[in-house]
Amino acid sequence: MEIRREIEDQIRQKLKTSQKIITLFGPRQVGKTTLVKKILAGWKGKTLYLSAERLEVQTQLANYSLPHLKALFGGYQLVVIDEAQYLSNIGVIAKIIYDSKIVPHLILTSSSSFDLANKTQEPLTGRSWTFKLYPFSLRELKPYYSPIEFSSFLDQFLVYGLYPEVVLAPNNKERYEILAELVNQYLYKDILILSNLKRSQKLIDLLRLLAY
Repeated sequence: MEIRREIEDQIRQKLKTSQKIITLFGPRQVGKTTLVKKILAGWKGKTLYLSAERLEVQTQLANYSLPHLKALFGGYQLVVIDEAQYLSNIGVIAKIIYDSKIVPHLILTSSSSFDLANKTQEPLTGRSWTFKLYPFSLRELKPYYSPIEFSSFLDQFLVYGLYPEVVLAPNNKERYEILAELVNQYLYKDILILSNLKRSQKLIDLLRLLAY
């Protein structure tokens, strides 16, 4: 089942009416990559998708001279740089691409909103539109269920949350496993790195209290 995200139409509208850079923030695993790839698939014109988590992408974009960026991106109508916070110079890169009109449309996504915002705030002032993607909302889910089904699933949504992979999992056992993986692989790691915390048990206790 593919759940249509509410902000998809908003992003498409901005791409249609403006050439400002689109920045898309959101936690890991909420569907940012799925959303931008869907937009790319429906785009009329030459497109390019890059994941900044990949070492070769970071290496290519370490050189952000105008001739090099023109050689990399010239001829594309829409470029997506996913997880752009991995590029230390992303603010300058995006500014050059925008100011030099190398690419008509550029989308940057990030799972670390603070990190990317810090790198792009000054260079992209007046040059970008910002969107935030969250886990599913009940309003997004409601059209895909009958009234009886929707009512019966409310308890599940309340207990397990609305992360896309969790919602679409076939049973509660798998939902629990997915949530445990999200917590262990992303949540604690990202928060500990972001806040430079040394006592992870304090974080765990705080999140447990918030959940209660």
